[in-house]
Amino acid sequence: METSLHRQLKQQYAGGDGQTEVVCDGYRIDAIDGDELIEIQQASLASIRDKIARLLKSHRVRVVKPIVLRKQLVKCRNRAGKEVARRMSPKQGTLVDLVHELVYVTRVFPHERVRLEVPLVTIEEALSARAANVVAVARTTSCSIASCSTSSTCITFRRRRTCAA
Repeated sequence: METSLHRQLKQQYAGGDGQTEVVCDGYRIDAIDGDELIEIQQASLASIRDKIARLLKSHRVRVVKPIVLRKQLVKCRNRAGKEVARRMSPKQGTLVDLVHELVYVTRVFPHERVRLEVPLVTIEEALSARAANVVAVARTTSCSIASCSTSSTCITFRRRRTCAA
C-alpha cells in the first residue's frame, strides 16, 4: 500500500513533466525525470539492491531514502472524525540511520550512475481507532532534501532544497 509520503515524494521528484509508475526493463519505477530513473524507498535499501544493480547497467538512477526526523501522532475518534489527542512520537530518525542502511548496498553504492538523496521529513500521522484495529495515515508536513554524493571514499551531505506539503 502506498503511503501519502511516498506519493508526495513521487510527485515532487517527477516534476511537472515527469512520469510516475513507469515500467522499465521489467521493473516498476516510481518516477522518471528526463533520462534519470527515480526510486523512492521507505523500507530497507537492501530490498531494492538487486533491482538497482540491474538498472545501473543501462540507466542513471536516483535513490530517494526519506528519514523521518519528527513524527506528530494525531489520535482521531474515527477516520473522518474529530481530533482527540496530539503528541510527538519519541522516535526520531537521524542520518546515522542511513549509514546503517548503506552497509547492505555496497554492491551498488558508490557507483558513477547512482545518486542517493535523503529527504529529512517531518510527518503527521493520523491514528483512528476502528473496531479492534488502528488505521494510520501519514501526511508529510515538511521536508528538506540532503543530496549525497561520493568522491573516492568520502561521502558528503549538503542541503539541496526545501519542500512543503
